[in-house]
Amino acid sequence: MGRPQRREGETRYPAPGNTTIYEEATRLGKPETFAVNDRVSHAEHGLGKVIEVNSRIMTISFDTAGVRKFLIAMVQLERSDSPNPPKPSRARKKKEPAA
Repeated sequence: MGRPQRREGETRYPAPGNTTIYEEATRLGKPETFAVNDRVSHAEHGLGKVIEVNSRIMTISFDTAGVRKFLIAMVQLERSDSPNPPKPSRARKKKEPAA
């Protein structure tokens, strides 16, 4: 048993006139727009930096939670004025003297 096959002419998206989750969320409130490199705050994941934005999906690199993708119309974010965290220094291994 597997997934049912689509019939000819069927698409995985709803027919025009049916409301998608994205359209419903957009109708409820215009989402705030963010640009790449904006600092944001999320209730669950904390502070992060926007690393990619397209028409529907936003990718954010959080300081402690890693990289996450969100539907722009669904995510609840706030702008943050906090600076980026310092990057960890990458210490080089010291060469041992030849004996």
